[in-house]
Amino acid sequence: MTKKYDVFIIGAGVAGLYTSIIIKKGTPMQVPSEPITVGVAEANRIGGLTKYAFIQITKKWAFSGSNLIRTLYGEAVQAGVDFFENSNVTKIVRQDNNFKIITNDEIYVAKYVIVATGILTFPNILDTPEKTNIGLHTPEEMVKEITKEFGWKKVLVVGNESTSINNLATRINNSNQFDKVDSYLINKNVNINSDYFGLDENLTSNYDGILFDYNSYKLNNGSTAFLNNLNILQENGYVEANAFGETRVPGLFAVGSVTMPISGVPEAIYSGQVTGLYVGHLLEKTTIADYSGRFPFLPREENWKYSFQHKLEKDK
Repeated sequence: MTKKYDVFIIGAGVAGLYTSIIIKKGTPMQVPSEPITVGVAEANRIGGLTKYAFIQITKKWAFSGSNLIRTLYGEAVQAGVDFFENSNVTKIVRQDNNFKIITNDEIYVAKYVIVATGILTFPNILDTPEKTNIGLHTPEEMVKEITKEFGWKKVLVVGNESTSINNLATRINNSNQFDKVDSYLINKNVNINSDYFGLDENLTSNYDGILFDYNSYKLNNGSTAFLNNLNILQENGYVEANAFGETRVPGLFAVGSVTMPISGVPEAIYSGQVTGLYVGHLLEKTTIADYSGRFPFLPREENWKYSFQHKLEKDK
């Protein structure tokens, strides 16, 4: 049976979680949830890359990514958001005034869709950092980490952009800390959730560790492949969207690092708030807690198109 929602969000990292809360609660968040139905599909596990991170905003203000995810997820569930883990979206189809979201095990229908798939579709590479890791830092810092913490002597650098992985492998090899450094170009659509991360076991057994090149891998390995038929992707897989997160397909939005080269928690939360408030305004002109609207940064006109803030949108 097809499940229907007002809003369906793809991705349950920081951006997806925070957007779902904003849509259900608006601001302030301590008020009752709106009667807006929200579903969230996550291809792997709740939290994405953030759950592995230690986030430092300033020298004295830092926090655990796993704690942040746990808090946001708890608030979203309390607000009435439905979550579907291990639900991999394969295609989105525009159907009448709705969208059909096709996954590996279910079909959903929603009035609005928000893409929040982030940088990595399957960040579970980091479940086994002693064997598989992601090159998130400078090559020099990577060398320090994998030699001191994991004792790697034979390293395989993999990614799907040859110039990037060859450059990384060369810079790592120039440290003279390793016995063997090779690069390997993987297929763009490799299933990173499969055994040996889509790589040949005979190949990986020759190395102490596998270093996935963040620069070439981040958005080219399936994070946005399900959008290929909609003509909204930029060259490197980023989703093209306006100031409110809406793509050239009306009703289809994107938030977080999937829309921008700069990634991080502040960016994810900001874009999630803007898009969440916008979509919430489209769904509920008046709200159960505040008749002037639960979305205070947005104007109160009944027709959004008459608003001065509409001028922030870019014509496509």
